[in-house]
Amino acid sequence: METEERRFQSERLPTLYEVLTNQTAAPVDSWSFYTFLFQYPGALNYMDFWVDVMAHLRLCKDYVRGIRESMLLLEVEEQQQQQKHRQKRHSQVSAAGSDAAADNNNNNRMSVSSSLLLDALLNDGYLDYHDNKRISQFLKGEADSDRFSQLLENLPHGAEGGEGNNKGYDGEEPGHGDYATAEDAHLSVMLDEYLVRQMKESQRPKLTTKQLIASANAIVDRYLVAKDNMRSERLLTSVPEHMRLEVINMVKGEQRYDPDVFEPLKIISFQFLEIYCFPKFLSSVALHNLHYDVSLTQKTRTSPYSQCTTLSRVATGFFFWGIGFWVGYTLIFLDYNRKVRTVTLLPFFVGCYYIVCGIYHLDIIYAICGVTQTLVSPRRFAEPELGLKKSKTNSAKVPLLFSLLGGRNRLTKVRHPFVLNIMRKRALWCLFLVLVTTAVLTTIFTAVPSTRL
Repeated sequence: METEERRFQSERLPTLYEVLTNQTAAPVDSWSFYTFLFQYPGALNYMDFWVDVMAHLRLCKDYVRGIRESMLLLEVEEQQQQQKHRQKRHSQVSAAGSDAAADNNNNNRMSVSSSLLLDALLNDGYLDYHDNKRISQFLKGEADSDRFSQLLENLPHGAEGGEGNNKGYDGEEPGHGDYATAEDAHLSVMLDEYLVRQMKESQRPKLTTKQLIASANAIVDRYLVAKDNMRSERLLTSVPEHMRLEVINMVKGEQRYDPDVFEPLKIISFQFLEIYCFPKFLSSVALHNLHYDVSLTQKTRTSPYSQCTTLSRVATGFFFWGIGFWVGYTLIFLDYNRKVRTVTLLPFFVGCYYIVCGIYHLDIIYAICGVTQTLVSPRRFAEPELGLKKSKTNSAKVPLLFSLLGGRNRLTKVRHPFVLNIMRKRALWCLFLVLVTTAVLTTIFTAVPSTRL
């Protein structure tokens, strides 16, 4: 699998889904994309929303998987109980025979009902936690067969003498109304009640419908609801109003928590990121290794190469060009021979290097060494208000020469093969332009006739 992933990364640029699901390497990973969107707070909200919805989907899958495992465990326990009852049946006295038979018939009825229900759930695919559509049907309690509906109605709720009829795992009243009544008939909730005893006996933490409801409500409160007429910093302001109100009603009013609730808004968020943000991100980080520090403030601005990465390089290039022109004209008018005037090669080369790198936003040495600048300075993560400990920088591993080119502490390794290949090809083109321009300028100032003023 790792070899296959490496092959794909060496053949093409990643897709947005691969970036968001952490299937790519720097500098086109999810963290780089997140820091890129740091410049656009509205776009950052869409990415946060998509990530939170996917996290909610994973919770739903884990919940369904827990139900599946519990039902399988329940089937094994019921088979063991049946064997015990058959063994006791031969040793029961005639005086208590009628009562024991009644108990056994009741247990056998429960065992048969649960076994048939388990068979229906597994065969009809309701417990397939890899199928998002089936997960939503399961959490909404949608049964598309009469046999399944009949088994669900015959399911003996509250087998513990009524103690677990209207209570959750912790023995408290459910947090979203009397959902245990027959009128509600949510499949997942009814199975919650039916498995209360087994989960208590196992003493293992499991997801409950309360946690799924809390997760859905948290997403709505964070991204869709404006509290006290105040706009939240994470509020999705560009989504259609009718879709936003519909999601709020389904979660707050209908107490739904299945993944289908957020599916329309998740699609809109993904399309917005894919159409408007992701192409800019790829053109920035995949084609260039010089980036502005998006986290710069007045307190953290230390180097012009970090504050104005490309502009500073172009300005430095013109400065060295000025030195080259001054030296060249001085040697010409002092009547020095052509061999001496070749010293203009050095300032012209440095000037051309900085100008070309600044225009193309690509440092040739960075590309050859396989490094690129990050979008956020490591100093930003060591600030006290973030509550993070100061991390060790990799400046000791970076040659001192890179500090002259700017952003020594911001350098990181390019680990995506295709991106590294693109950068090195562009670096060769930039190097060709530098050499040609340097040769032309040096030839002009060397070949022109000299005269002493």
